[in-house]
Amino acid sequence: TTGALTTQAVSVAVGVAAVAAVGLSAALGWRSALLHLVAVVGSGVGYNLGLKATAWSWLPYAMAFGSLPAVVSLAALQPELPAAWIVAASTALGVAAHFLNTLPDLADDAATGIKGLPHRIGGRARRGGRMHGGPRRGSARNRDVDRGDGLRLHVPPVDPRSRS
Repeated sequence: TTGALTTQAVSVAVGVAAVAAVGLSAALGWRSALLHLVAVVGSGVGYNLGLKATAWSWLPYAMAFGSLPAVVSLAALQPELPAAWIVAASTALGVAAHFLNTLPDLADDAATGIKGLPHRIGGRARRGGRMHGGPRRGSARNRDVDRGDGLRLHVPPVDPRSRS
């Protein structure tokens, strides 16, 4: 088997997930459910529908992570908004998560034309030559990817076991 899914299988999975998201959100109460569906689920949909390829790619992560404390606090018996510092910290965490989530996919994203904010301000863009000493010794997984604009993106391997 190739691991490929049929269109019907994906459609059924999306339908089940949508019904579950609405039903489980509703169990939290209308305030929390509305916020969850619009800010969290809606942000994910917006990201997948194209925001990931723009300079605004960070916004869905900021909205989703930033709204989660309110999703929780609005589900309480006495609903209230969370402290501003919690929302700010959660928002910052979401943007950081977006940058970290992008790292393993830099080469694939460059090959498919995805240029979100992390791609625009990060990476190791260069014009010819080696950067930062070139590939790590013994690593055959370093890749140079042509971005199509005269720049090449040097993408070192990401090994979760080596945190230096």
